[in-house]
Amino acid sequence: MRPSTLISFKLRPDQIKIPKSISIGLATISSPRLYSQSSDPSKKLTIKSKTVPISSIPAGTPLKGLAYIKGEGDPIAKADDEYPNWLWALAEPNMGAGNSDSPLQAVKRELKRDNRNKIRTANFLKAKK
Repeated sequence: MRPSTLISFKLRPDQIKIPKSISIGLATISSPRLYSQSSDPSKKLTIKSKTVPISSIPAGTPLKGLAYIKGEGDPIAKADDEYPNWLWALAEPNMGAGNSDSPLQAVKRELKRDNRNKIRTANFLKAKK
C-alpha cells in the first residue's frame, strides 16, 4: 500500500470537533453559536428588560466642574428618565467607544491604526532627510 492512498472511514458525531474560531494572520473568524429550538410552541423566548441603574446624584443637583461652555453656570442633574437610553448602556462593561461585538471591525480598526503609524513614520523619515 502506498502512503498517498486515501483511506476513508466513518466518524461518529461525538468524534467530530468544530472549532469555535479560526485564526488567520491578524483576523479571527468565529463561528456562530447554534441553539436548539424548543419543540413546545407555548414556550417562547422572553427578553428580560434590563433595569436602568439609579444615578448617584438626585435630580436638581448642580454638577460642579462640568461646565463646558465658557461663561455658563454648572449644569443641573436631570431625572433618570430624562436621559436617553443609550447613555445607561455606556455604564455596562465592555461598551462605549472602540468596543464592538464584531471581530471584523476590530481587525479593520487595528489595520487602520497600523497603516496610520506607518504613514507617520514614513513622513517623519522623509522630513528628516
